[in-house]
Amino acid sequence: MGTDFWAGFMMNYKDTVSDNFFMISAFRDCSVQITSSDGSYDTLVHVTADAPLNVHIPFDYCNTLMDFGGITNKSLHVVATDTISLYAGSFLSASFDMTGVLPIPALGSGYILQTYESLYDSYFANFGAEFLVVATEDSTTLRITPSYNITDSSLYGDAVVHAQGEPYYVTLHRGQCLYETTTRGEEADFSGTLIESLDDKPVAVFQGNTCSNIPSGFGACDHLYEQSIPINAWGSQFVVMASLTRTNDILRITSSSDNNQISINGDLFATLSQGQTIEYDLNQAVALIESTRPISVFLYLVGGQYGGQHGDPASVVIHPIQQVIEKAVFCNFQTELLNDNYVNISTRTPWVEHMQLDGRSIASQFHTVPYNPNLSYARLGLTYGNHIIECPNGGFNAHIYGLGEWESYACALGASVVPMLNRIDSSVCSNHLPVDWYGIHFEDADSITIPYPVPSIFDSLTLVLTVNPAYENSVEDSLPPIGYYRFMDTIFYDATFYEDSSFTAMGCDSINRLTLHYKERLWVPNVFTPDALTNNVFQVEGKGINTFECTIYDRRGRYVYSWQGLDGSWDGTQVGHPLPMAGYVYFIRYSSIDEPKSFHTKAGIVTLIR
Repeated sequence: MGTDFWAGFMMNYKDTVSDNFFMISAFRDCSVQITSSDGSYDTLVHVTADAPLNVHIPFDYCNTLMDFGGITNKSLHVVATDTISLYAGSFLSASFDMTGVLPIPALGSGYILQTYESLYDSYFANFGAEFLVVATEDSTTLRITPSYNITDSSLYGDAVVHAQGEPYYVTLHRGQCLYETTTRGEEADFSGTLIESLDDKPVAVFQGNTCSNIPSGFGACDHLYEQSIPINAWGSQFVVMASLTRTNDILRITSSSDNNQISINGDLFATLSQGQTIEYDLNQAVALIESTRPISVFLYLVGGQYGGQHGDPASVVIHPIQQVIEKAVFCNFQTELLNDNYVNISTRTPWVEHMQLDGRSIASQFHTVPYNPNLSYARLGLTYGNHIIECPNGGFNAHIYGLGEWESYACALGASVVPMLNRIDSSVCSNHLPVDWYGIHFEDADSITIPYPVPSIFDSLTLVLTVNPAYENSVEDSLPPIGYYRFMDTIFYDATFYEDSSFTAMGCDSINRLTLHYKERLWVPNVFTPDALTNNVFQVEGKGINTFECTIYDRRGRYVYSWQGLDGSWDGTQVGHPLPMAGYVYFIRYSSIDEPKSFHTKAGIVTLIR
């Protein structure tokens, strides 16, 4: 969820005008501005709490000149007055798919794509893999290393403008987007393509296929449309559930780095190099995917000829089990060909008792994952309309999907997409290097980046290794990449400091220290309306907060009101008298649970509207 998004649409089927739309949901009433980057489209919509809104985007305002590739100004900027969930969909009869859209803070500067093989013959010449990059800042320089030849589609897919494996550079300004597609070929696929923003400026990347057969050789084709997840938010443990009423789905796994061991249901399946992608035929209800390095995982619904006529290709990103959400508000879809809707949900087993759908417990619908009893899953049918999934005292991952006669769609219901690559500080004696510890290779005593995810409830993780120069280190334990941490056979769910000495037959080998720090969060609204039924007070929300106080001043610096504690709020009055519509300055002073004696400050403007 967020307040500021950039999105774009790609080519759906052949040269056809698709019905593109946004689905917007919010926990509180808010307004949402949608603007095309070239200024040709600008609309303001109002979203009611817990009531998803679908907004049609006229094709002329979001057509990224997809027939020709290259740079255009047809991206869409979405800005909300409160946090929202944003989903994008591209619809044609029998060619429909959706994606969740990431807010700017969740974007990254490094991406490895995953698409599917092109549909290739003389009639389907334009049905290639495709990607779209949207810049969020001016002077964004991209380095793109394609895994397959890139064509200028205006030349009928035969001319190579960027060759496989050869980096090329593109500079985009804010709101500009770059669209590319593969040349014709039976194995044309952008999986493994590396996209880098050289100045670390965040970009939004979308990937998919104009219309693809899944698996290759089995009809019918369908549009694939997904937002790519930045590499630093990839994970190492995933629960993947097959679609209800289908005989098969397909998993594709892409590796972030070399020597990445992939296990499925506890058995080693493959060892991958950076950018390499493998495929797995999912013909059981659930699979547990684990890796030694971060990976991205996508679930593909297969064509009607392969998995039964009920349904067709679609794609959906599967988020790692650490990136859970507590609530999702959404609607599903019904078309002339599609009538059946479903949701797949995974969570931690202790949280099952808190799972609710539309205000009712669904705990009885869950089953434990056979290969890890600490995880559970459910696959449910949904009625057509609006729905709410909640886990108030935990979290979950979920994706919705719909199936019909030669038609389908799939879409993840959001995730706490945050960087999962962490830094560890190493105090290793310089005359005893290099050394391997917990699968990490130390070349010097500086901080290094390792692919272990920080649990979502923590802000940072620090590991310190001090080695006795006289002895070799022989610690063989590993830190599992899961939502809690097991360190030296002790499980930690809370902020803590832990120290352990490891011994060999020769004596004391090393001192290992683990520190987990709480994540402190503040949500500060920027507008409120005292005369409205909702959002009628200025109130700050927070997690991991120990002490809190807030003071309100007018624009001239005169004191207006103050309170202590997150339960307090301001109703827009001073000594009982309503104040006029204007911007007011707030000054916040707070401390976190992790560091109760260390105080932080935050200041800004809140707008009072009457």
